[in-house]
Amino acid sequence: MKTFLNILKTLGFIVIYFVVIALVGKVFPSPVEVKPDASAFGALLLHLLVNSFFIIYLLKRLSLKGIRLIAVTALSVYGLQIFMTQIETWIFIKAFPQITPELLTNIFLSNLINIVVITFVGYFLWKPASSIDNKEKMKIDLRDKRWKIVVLSVFYMILYFTFGYIVPWQLEEARIFYQSSTTSIGNTPLAFIQIVRGAMWVLFCLPVLFYLKGGKIEKFVIITLMMALLPTILLLMPNPFMPFTIRMAHFAEIFMSNGILGACIVWLMTLKVGKPEEVKPSIAQV
Repeated sequence: MKTFLNILKTLGFIVIYFVVIALVGKVFPSPVEVKPDASAFGALLLHLLVNSFFIIYLLKRLSLKGIRLIAVTALSVYGLQIFMTQIETWIFIKAFPQITPELLTNIFLSNLINIVVITFVGYFLWKPASSIDNKEKMKIDLRDKRWKIVVLSVFYMILYFTFGYIVPWQLEEARIFYQSSTTSIGNTPLAFIQIVRGAMWVLFCLPVLFYLKGGKIEKFVIITLMMALLPTILLLMPNPFMPFTIRMAHFAEIFMSNGILGACIVWLMTLKVGKPEEVKPSIAQV
């Protein structure tokens, strides 16, 4: 009976999510007309399923409650899926003449509302018990982890250029598509921009890493999947801004590079580095 009830709640959650997206789309209509093709509905459904999975999972598995649980869940999903990807759109904005500052603001704001609203809905459907463990009181202390964030940020920059070169940049269509952008793949400032983005990827993952109730294996799996799927799933959605071939190339590129980064974030951030404890001589040795 409990399993059947959870299935019903999940299906209801997905339907409500669809309704929320439709209503927010009416309030914040896109300034650019998008004509969906036959694959649009399937891509939208897949997007709803992926986002629903992660939102429900985090609401049930994070050792938080109340507004903190809602905030961490919404921020993690929104940050990895919308904020980080649209920052990249802004960097290469000249390659997308149809994307105006108004449209980019619309993307940021409408998706923020979508994710926050549906996270509230999910919280009341899967509200955690009041007898939650005291891990909620744990605070994220970054003082001894700053060097790890720097290492991961530089590593992301290396992944970005490596996978960007071996996947999309091998396509002539992609090189032509981005040639109008002043921020090219060989532009030195782009390296520093990607180091900053690398740090931001890490910071968006840290709440999940530190507040997830499971062990290291669970953290490896969920953060790797979040990093690989959340930024890429919307690339399956047909849009007038990017041709199908380039979207699929970016899907493969980001899925692999971000998945690797996600696994490395868990590995390095949970790695205990310190001096070995000194072994005091026993009385017999003295």
